Amino acid sequence: MVRLNKKVVLTIPGAAISDAVLGCGMTTGRDTDKAAKFGIELTLVEGSSIQIPIHSRVAIVCNLKEYLEVGDHYLYICDVQRGIASYGKRIHGTDEDR
Repeated sequence: MVRLNKKVVLTIPGAAISDAVLGCGMTTGRDTDKAAKFGIELTLVEGSSIQIPIHSRVAIVCNLKEYLEVGDHYLYICDVQRGIASYGKRIHGTDEDR
């Protein structure tokens, strides 16, 4: 999905979903909808079609710059576009901030 749409949002989850996050970390997403399986409520990131858990403390919106195949995984190199903290407060750059 990342290689197709060239966008990714990294999140830091809040304590409210800590058990679900542990379950997600032990489950492959290839054939499983992790949000549905672990009951994680999602919301859209403003200006993006990507959904993140509503209980995220921080969201870091990135554009994919390149990726490398490393064994049976991919390493994604991204440019950070902006960051959003809880309650929608911007924590890092948009074009207007530069």
